[in-house]
Amino acid sequence: MAFLKVLLNVGLIFIAATTVSVDGDSENDDLNTTVNYRLPDNVVPVHYNIGLIPYIEESNFTFDGKSNIIIEIRRATRDISLHALDLIINETATLLINSDTDIYAPEVHNYDNETEILTLHFDDELFPGIYSLYIQFTGILNDDLHGFFRTSYINENGENVWLAASHFEASWARRAFPCWDEPALKATFNISIKHRRNYTAVSNMPIRDQSDDEDNMMWTHFDMTPIMSTYLVAFVVSDYVRIPNADGTFNMWCRSALAPHSKFAQEVAQKARDILTEYTNITDKVPKTDHLAVPELTAGAMENWGLIIYTEKDFTYNEKEDTLFRKQRVAVTAAHEMAHQWFGNMVSPSWWSHVWLNEGFATFFEEYILNEIFKDWRVMDLFVVKVQQEALHADVAKKMKPIVFEVKTRKEIDSHFSYSSYGKAPAILRMLQHIITAEVFRKGIIKYLYEHQFSSVTSDDLWNAFQAVLDESDVPHNAYTLKEVMDTWIKQRHFPVVHVTRNYDTGETILTQEHFHLKGENEHTDSDKWWIPLTFATQSKPDFSRTLPIQWLRPQDKNISINGVDPNDWIIINVQQTGFYRVNYDNLNWRKIANYLNSDNYTKIHVLNRAQIVDDAYHLMITDQLDIEIFLDLVNYLSRETDYIVLYHMFNYFIMNEEKFYKILEIDYFKQYVLHILNGIIKNIGYEEDPAENELIKLTRVNTLKWACRFNHSECKRTAANKLNEILANPETHRISRNLKEWIYCNGMMQANKTTWNKLLDTYFINQDKHLLEYLSCSEDPDILINFINTSVSNDLINNHHYDIIQNIIQQHSDNDAVLNYILKNLE
Repeated sequence: MAFLKVLLNVGLIFIAATTVSVDGDSENDDLNTTVNYRLPDNVVPVHYNIGLIPYIEESNFTFDGKSNIIIEIRRATRDISLHALDLIINETATLLINSDTDIYAPEVHNYDNETEILTLHFDDELFPGIYSLYIQFTGILNDDLHGFFRTSYINENGENVWLAASHFEASWARRAFPCWDEPALKATFNISIKHRRNYTAVSNMPIRDQSDDEDNMMWTHFDMTPIMSTYLVAFVVSDYVRIPNADGTFNMWCRSALAPHSKFAQEVAQKARDILTEYTNITDKVPKTDHLAVPELTAGAMENWGLIIYTEKDFTYNEKEDTLFRKQRVAVTAAHEMAHQWFGNMVSPSWWSHVWLNEGFATFFEEYILNEIFKDWRVMDLFVVKVQQEALHADVAKKMKPIVFEVKTRKEIDSHFSYSSYGKAPAILRMLQHIITAEVFRKGIIKYLYEHQFSSVTSDDLWNAFQAVLDESDVPHNAYTLKEVMDTWIKQRHFPVVHVTRNYDTGETILTQEHFHLKGENEHTDSDKWWIPLTFATQSKPDFSRTLPIQWLRPQDKNISINGVDPNDWIIINVQQTGFYRVNYDNLNWRKIANYLNSDNYTKIHVLNRAQIVDDAYHLMITDQLDIEIFLDLVNYLSRETDYIVLYHMFNYFIMNEEKFYKILEIDYFKQYVLHILNGIIKNIGYEEDPAENELIKLTRVNTLKWACRFNHSECKRTAANKLNEILANPETHRISRNLKEWIYCNGMMQANKTTWNKLLDTYFINQDKHLLEYLSCSEDPDILINFINTSVSNDLINNHHYDIIQNIIQQHSDNDAVLNYILKNLE
């Protein structure tokens, strides 16, 4: 076994002595169509007993493993196939025992490198029944964060401390132990891990017992899990500290320095559990949930049942130092992963083609949870601009896939964890909730979870559950079936635009639909059409509360009409933007909307529809479907808008993508136009933060001042510089909000002289706040920046950050030739 570990460490990774060749290339869809990446259905797992011994040592990052898997053979066979990857199988130790204690040894271990399937071939025919499969193996604790991996942190003494953790989604469990690594092939698990006594092992379930072993080692054995998918199995071996809740059911695990900052995530996660239990009428099916922070992970967090693993930045919140953005990020992550304990863990997709049933629901209920916890955050309103509108923004690329599509290879599976699943899917769920009402939606969720708990599903299972409760309700739905409607949204890529053309003489409004296209794409080659739920409000009847569909624009409809709208009125389609589509009006209706927005009555248009109008108009304008003058008339009113929900789009698309306007407008004109809007907002909200303010007002101020200074708003830059000088002169008297710290320090540094710059550097030497190094990089003086680069290399107090310092300087000063030339000349 020692020789095998040497092979592993030098990278000679293989499985078994004999491998079979495979036709096809995973990078080529045409070639791999003939390769079967799925396991045969004649053998299924029932229960795994897995024992692992990780060696967390710099000279030997490997692990040994033994497994006893209870399997059911459903049809007579001579072959047993399962997944394995980067494991060395001890072929002489592989045994199969039936219920009569007959022992079978495989004649051949065949491994397919393409499909990652290990096939055990037996000379004797294996008849249907229950068997025990014994396998011994060795693997590597890799450093690429997949499977069973190693990572490390620097402790308070400056020492590098290693730990081992797992990350199996989507198909990496096979890298830690041989298994049936498909989400529908569920089983129960008993996990046992051998480790040093000064380390702790945690897994999905509570510890059953522990036993001492030789060489300062011990075994930790865990209780049996519920029936679950392999990708949700998890274990971590570390020297972490535990921060339990009152009854020990919610434990936070992290390195000791982070322990004081784990409380916020713990509170959110606990409340999320209670909220989801009440909403679904189903309790979580594991007796405890550990939340553990690792230094690095390929995702922000992973929802393993009973052991949620986070990155440290998505786990900790320091109330005294961290911004509101950080607080929201931690809250979103905790709520999202807790939602998965029901959606994904309890009910899993039958195959990765339906991964949206995990991620779409987790994002949708993450928003529901946070809306219940933080009432003043207006989370459901933010969902429309941060999730739905960003999904519309992303869902136009030629290579964008629909929500549901067939996947086979690992590359295809990984590609499905995209904005279609995380953004478009929850937006579709929100649309469905408004189509069938919140009450029917909740009943459908409860039915779906009850019927399929501990099992796996397809999208049709969800539609069937909703249809059953809809049929028992009094919600009008004779004109459609849910599957018929929803399949157009999950099986077709992209989305429609509804064109609204009015006859101002007759009062008739005609609506048509087409596939929304990017600039330069006059038409799509497909003929995709959607079932589009229609709602509307008019100037005379500005009722934006009714979101139940009034009419449907069906795929077979050439057009439909709305009659009786006063010719003097505007009409706005898609109330509260509940539908996942854009709306384009004739020019006169656009101008009516623009005139109304620029009047004192603009708040009579619902805030979500104001946000929709700005978002739709922007994207129609940049795709040459709306005149630039109409767009500028519409957004001119934003100088009086103070609601962050509407301004979010301007902060994140409009002024971030200024180059899109350069081909249409003069650069100086565009910048002056933006400054006009930002100046109006500053007059409304000011430069000072009131602790009692609504959180969204604080976010509006942070973003407004950031962009105003970037567009050279003179008063903004001067105010930041004055505040910084006051802070450096007397930090105890002049305290600032943590939300405005970046604005003040970075913009204050831009025009600072060397004396002021050195004061801030001295402040860093005193308190070691790494953020100050970023602010020091904001200086626009080439001599100061070049001196900073040299100091970062030579000064022992900051030279361990010199790479980050140089990176920050390059990112912020990519147009400063003097600085870039100096870096290139002195790169070594």
